[in-house]
Amino acid sequence: MKVHPIFKSPALHCLVAALLTAGAQAQSKKEKKPEPAAFTTNCKACHQPQTDVVGPSLVEIARIYPKEKREQFIQWCIDPGKKRADKAQMPSMAHIPKKELIAVHQYVLEAARGLRRIRMPKADPFEKSKHYTKRPRVFRTFIPDTGPASAIVALPTKDLHNVIWDTDQCALRYITTGQPDGYPYWRSNGNSEAKPGKKVFTESQSVFDPKTTQYLGYKVDKDGYPTFLYTVGNIQISESYSVHDGKILRVIQSASELPKHQLHPSDKSKQLKRSIRQEGNTLTIEYRPKS
Repeated sequence: MKVHPIFKSPALHCLVAALLTAGAQAQSKKEKKPEPAAFTTNCKACHQPQTDVVGPSLVEIARIYPKEKREQFIQWCIDPGKKRADKAQMPSMAHIPKKELIAVHQYVLEAARGLRRIRMPKADPFEKSKHYTKRPRVFRTFIPDTGPASAIVALPTKDLHNVIWDTDQCALRYITTGQPDGYPYWRSNGNSEAKPGKKVFTESQSVFDPKTTQYLGYKVDKDGYPTFLYTVGNIQISESYSVHDGKILRVIQSASELPKHQLHPSDKSKQLKRSIRQEGNTLTIEYRPKS
């Protein structure tokens, strides 16, 4: 039986392959489960499904750590090394319970199923990306005048305020304005620091004694605002950041009496006015832009 020439066409073969791939991906998407909260909070900013950004893609991670290498994946998350000279050092995820790391691994395998790795051009992928310019958002990186792998909380204020929160000290270090630029750190493979914006307020001392604090992690609410969790001695503390009526609202509270704390009265700024009030086990600090 003769085969019509059209069925020998390379273009037709490509079209059929594309249709089959699209169909497989569509079917795969239907079967995929929602991403775990631990992935959303700790992994999503650096690991995209098909593209290498800060870290390798989910497709690449699934190739390195298939189902039978789940324990190696968990160990890497807890005590990460360095596999790629052109990528930033991954911070430890030891604060995430093992049960949640297992769920993250399962999600990575499911999310990568049917996808192919897409290689990105060597250019700044963050400058105009909606994911990296949206507010509010929180991401960890290396920042001047603060501890390793601290957090930048980008808030949706008129002046684009950013809270620089030290995960090592469990404390706010300073507030900046402008769009943070993490690319200098990622591009230099950790040999340079991110640019957090113009500094407009500095907190000269921590609310709690850093020697007594232990960082536990953070969570993000439905609106994208973070709450940092840590302990002071044996007392668990939550410290949340949000924006209300143009003000930066910082709320520190515990389920029991707040431990001994202090805020230096001389911390002043030409751009922000700070006010403090305490009601029971809740300490509320407002930073209002000066007109």
